Amino acid sequence: MGISFYSISKEQKDVIKGIAMVFIVLHNFLHWTNAVGENEMNFDSNRIYNLFEFIGGDVTRLFNGLFSYFGFYFLELFIFISGYGLAKYNINSTTPMYKKYIIPRVIKLYALLIFGIIVYFFLFYRAFDMEWFTAFVTSSLLMYNNFSFYRIFMFIGPWWYFSLILQLYILFPLLYKALDRYKEKGFFVLIALSYVLIFLLTPIANKWDVPIYGNFLGHLPEFLLGMGCVMFERLKFTWKVMIPAMVVFILSNFLEFFFPFSFLSATILMLWFFHAIINMPSNRIMRAFKLLGVISMFMFLINGPLRLYTMPYLARGEPLQVLLGSFIHLTIVIMVSYMLSLLYYKTVEPLTLKLISKL
Repeated sequence: MGISFYSISKEQKDVIKGIAMVFIVLHNFLHWTNAVGENEMNFDSNRIYNLFEFIGGDVTRLFNGLFSYFGFYFLELFIFISGYGLAKYNINSTTPMYKKYIIPRVIKLYALLIFGIIVYFFLFYRAFDMEWFTAFVTSSLLMYNNFSFYRIFMFIGPWWYFSLILQLYILFPLLYKALDRYKEKGFFVLIALSYVLIFLLTPIANKWDVPIYGNFLGHLPEFLLGMGCVMFERLKFTWKVMIPAMVVFILSNFLEFFFPFSFLSATILMLWFFHAIINMPSNRIMRAFKLLGVISMFMFLINGPLRLYTMPYLARGEPLQVLLGSFIHLTIVIMVSYMLSLLYYKTVEPLTLKLISKL
């Protein structure tokens, strides 16, 4: 039998994004409170041992450590949903018209990016070094923040992710055409080719300070998985898939060879786990996660900047206090994001739709 994601409703996608965003916000807060680290942009086998040492059998440290080390993997669900949503939107078209396809998405992406930069400025203009802020705005608008480790870590927040998504948007029509023509065979060939390129290009990219996992190539398998799930009904998650995924994910935390496979295996495991949740009957909790999914990009935008306000007060004390502080931070992020979403949908979105209709 197996689990199929051939038909996910918009509400179910919002629930997945809402749950994922909760873990991302908690991760982004907690990983600054300890020295555990995470294998997000590069691999270091010491980090998993740092996690064991940090927890040290102390239950109060358990959640802090797990959120710190594993929380960033939930970003892969957004990449999966992006591939899934694009493929589903174009499923009745053999070849998406490139101009009609790309212009609305670029406009919406830049509208959200510019909105985020403006909010960022008004929140922190007093603390800005204008030279730093000018460099930040320039690299963000020109979409090259993800071309160096330095800029990713210097401009803390989601700014590199916009560049990654734009790259996947540009590449999507070619991938869609290949999958539409070669079906499941093309799907597995493209994933295999992605990993061949990752292994070949990672040493060269590292030499030039370019993070493979900050760019499209490092996350192409998860994006393809999203496309494949909606294009091929026979693609299911059986135990023959789940057990190897679990083994690979475990090994990827200890052995560098398996590290490139960690993102895809984590995505498969998370989707398998969330399948039962997204199919639960609608209730208050599910509606709450759906709302978080709707405002998830605003949470993504504001989460990093708000840490500058919340961490000095909420990241102190014993591990249990820090954990409670992270949930207070999450609550503040949700409230601010909801207000920003109302402002955006009332002011910015009508302008973007008007511009799209003209073009």
